[in-house]
Amino acid sequence: MAFMTQNYLHDKRVLFAFMLTLLGAIMFSAKGLFIKFAYQYNVDTVTLLVIRMGISVPVYLMIGFYSERFHQQRISKQQLLSIASLGCIGYYLASYLDMQGLHYISVSLERAVLYIYPTFVLLLSALVFKQRITSRDVWTILIAYTGLVLIFIEGIEHGTNEIYLGGILVAFSALAFAIFMVGSDKHIKMVGSIRFTAYAMSAAGGSVFLHYLLSDRVTVFTQHQQVYFWGGILAVLSTIIPSFLMAYGMKVLGAKKVSLIGVVGPVSTMLLGVAFLGDTLSVIQSLGIAIVIFAVTSIVIFNKVDKDK
Repeated sequence: MAFMTQNYLHDKRVLFAFMLTLLGAIMFSAKGLFIKFAYQYNVDTVTLLVIRMGISVPVYLMIGFYSERFHQQRISKQQLLSIASLGCIGYYLASYLDMQGLHYISVSLERAVLYIYPTFVLLLSALVFKQRITSRDVWTILIAYTGLVLIFIEGIEHGTNEIYLGGILVAFSALAFAIFMVGSDKHIKMVGSIRFTAYAMSAAGGSVFLHYLLSDRVTVFTQHQQVYFWGGILAVLSTIIPSFLMAYGMKVLGAKKVSLIGVVGPVSTMLLGVAFLGDTLSVIQSLGIAIVIFAVTSIVIFNKVDKDK
């Protein structure tokens, strides 16, 4: 009876984590939509990032400080440095590159390219953890990149250089996020999802503020009021809340299953882009997006990119 009860509670926890991760993936996928709305008022990427992090960082610091009361083991300086480094890579660098890319491509294409990150997770896992890459892995990766070629083929035909630049920026954003995913799993298990997220995001915010100061900008206080509105929406709905939801999902489900659940991202982004931004997708681009989603989903289903819980 006790065994059945334990299994039941475990299943409920897994289901709860699945639902929270799904919600977090959808909220993250709406990020591009909010950024596009803010870009209508001619705000630059760094200024919008400052507004986003200016709202988010105080919340993360308060949550991180409060969560320390529930942990007897303190985080070592070395581990805190590792967490901060991962935060700068996964939340500052990846966000900056992604937001820069959105100047040149639609949110639908941005999400399709960004979703290639599990292929980078697979490759990095092989390089860092010496996990074997099978012939099926190679074919899956080739299929995924074939889908990317189809997504951008119309831009190539029409000679638009902007789609190249946007695609490259978002691809490097996906690589940065993959580095974050590979490195964060062990830290989340050791310090907990709340503390990890709070400190990683706070460090990312510090990097954003430093970038802003070094770029000699004074535009953060002179923006249109709608920029602050969409920056606030971006901070709350597509940064603070989903970051904790996804981190909890990684703690319970592992990065592999979280990546799988993230398949909802490109689909929800496409629907949002079509519904609110008037985006249109050709048959070839739709086929390319479908191929990317299929290939990456195959990777997270058939490959053990991390240890399951």
